[in-house]
Amino acid sequence: MKRPTKADIETITTRYDLVDKNYLAFEKMPSDMKPTLIDTSLPLDLQQARHAVRIAKWSGADKYAADVMSDAEDLLYKAEEYFVHKAGDRLVSMASRETVQNAEDARLIAMKRRSSR
Repeated sequence: MKRPTKADIETITTRYDLVDKNYLAFEKMPSDMKPTLIDTSLPLDLQQARHAVRIAKWSGADKYAADVMSDAEDLLYKAEEYFVHKAGDRLVSMASRETVQNAEDARLIAMKRRSSR
């Protein structure tokens, strides 16, 4: 017979901030934003990197934050090369995560530059 599990109940306080309705605005029309197919043969980190670059492009990062977007695309290429040449999961993961960070930075910069116009 199993003994009953003891648990503590803890109250937490959460906080949230509302963002401007244009925070996630895209430069492309929704009809241009085709869903991507999920390739289960790819590591999840690499799939996320591809999606992050695509979202950044949709938001106009290639126009408003070209330098940061270029870095993100270079990192994505590097991550894909690591995967193709079987350089190891760790290298693929590190390059993919850095790609996601740069793509998000590019998206945020693009959003700020677009809103200041």
